[in-house]
Formats: sequence, C-alpha cells, structure tokens
Amino acid sequence: MQQLVILRTGPGQAPLLGVALDGARLPELVGTIAGDDTILAVAPDVRRARALVRRLERLSRP
Repeated sequence: MQQLVILRTGPGQAPLLGVALDGARLPELVGTIAGDDTILAVAPDVRRARALVRRLERLSRP
C-alpha cells in the first residue's frame, strides 16, 4: 500500500513522536501506530503520503 509511510526513530522515541504527529492534525495524515523505534504513518492516499514525506523531510533538516 503506497499510502503507508514508515518512520524510524531512536530507541524509545517513537511513541512520543507518534503522539506529536497525531496531535498536529496534519491533513496528510490519517493516524499513526508507534512501536519502540518505528512508526507506521497512514495517509489517505498516495499523493498525500508523498506530501507527508516531503513535510517530514523538511522538518527533520537541521
């Protein structure tokens, strides 16, 4: 499924980032499922999944 985005974090950081992403109410995001160091982010469609990846890449740059 192309509307699924996998995010990797440091150990123990995924739950906090998942809560932050869900709380941000981004239009590109339906919701997240977080493990210890991995987040599954679900977008409504492929176009918005790509937009979510672009947004997260911009935010992660120093």
